[in-house]
Amino acid sequence: MVTCKTCGVNNAPGLLACRVCGGAVAQPTPQTFTTMASARTVTQVAPVQSVERVAVAVAPANSFLKKLQSGLGRAITLALWGAGGGLAGDLIFEFAPFQLMPLLSDSFAFAAAGCAIAAAITIGQAVYLKRAWLDSGTFLSGGFGLIAGAISGAIANVAYNLVGPNDFTRILAWGFVGLLLGLGLSFRIANLDRLRSVGAGLIGGLLGGVLEVIDSHVGAGVLSLLSCSAIGFLIALMIVVGDTLFREAWLEIQYGPRESRTVSLGRDPVCLGSSVSECAVYVRGVAPIARKYELVDRRVVSTDIDSGQRTWPTIDEAQTIGNVTVIVRGSK
Repeated sequence: MVTCKTCGVNNAPGLLACRVCGGAVAQPTPQTFTTMASARTVTQVAPVQSVERVAVAVAPANSFLKKLQSGLGRAITLALWGAGGGLAGDLIFEFAPFQLMPLLSDSFAFAAAGCAIAAAITIGQAVYLKRAWLDSGTFLSGGFGLIAGAISGAIANVAYNLVGPNDFTRILAWGFVGLLLGLGLSFRIANLDRLRSVGAGLIGGLLGGVLEVIDSHVGAGVLSLLSCSAIGFLIALMIVVGDTLFREAWLEIQYGPRESRTVSLGRDPVCLGSSVSECAVYVRGVAPIARKYELVDRRVVSTDIDSGQRTWPTIDEAQTIGNVTVIVRGSK
């Protein structure tokens, strides 16, 4: 029964006016939907509150998994390059005459490893984005890694002279190498947050130092090459994973149906074009700088450089630039 708003008389369901006074009758708000099987419209009052609770509970997990999945390929690629850099740095130290000067041997070892790891990660980033890898950026990264390693090794040598060689000092020295490498790479990799990169590099260096200390006791130096590779692997992995999990928005660059890359959006504009020196993403056959993407007030802004036209693409919106498709991704 439905109660009349005017006189309070109960009326049968479905009446629009009261059978006594003719006043308006209160009716529940219906929700309509069409079934595919019968193509008939059915009126039903649906409870909405429970659906909203489910959506809110599921959204954070989906966002976290989406971020992790989007950066998995990049993380593995750069971590493998970091491992290769650690191996190269150890080989340089082993076969170079650095060990003829025992007082500076640690400084040389850390410098060789830092230089090779930083250069390798920078090369890995360029290869990942299909850019030319042998440029000034590679040498700058290698030089910064060389200085970072030399400083860390010198600090370790001083500590050894003061308190004697110990595992704790060596682990801290590798942590300092990772910290400085994270700082240096934040200037070379687009929108790599400096604070998070430094923290992630520190964690990776400490974990790598622990592995090297374990190897020195268990493996008797036999696995030293692998331990140095593990240090490079962990430093790169922690930096990229940290960047992936905390980014708000990123670009998915699709080169084909089964090949894609991701670039984080943040404080610096991300340029796409045929200029290797000016663009983070190389696109063949277009203007030197064809398109620019920025994150402004937590909104993605796309600028066509030739026309100057600005658009505000939404999450999962795609744009075509030359032979690539660019899709804006983000946390929903």
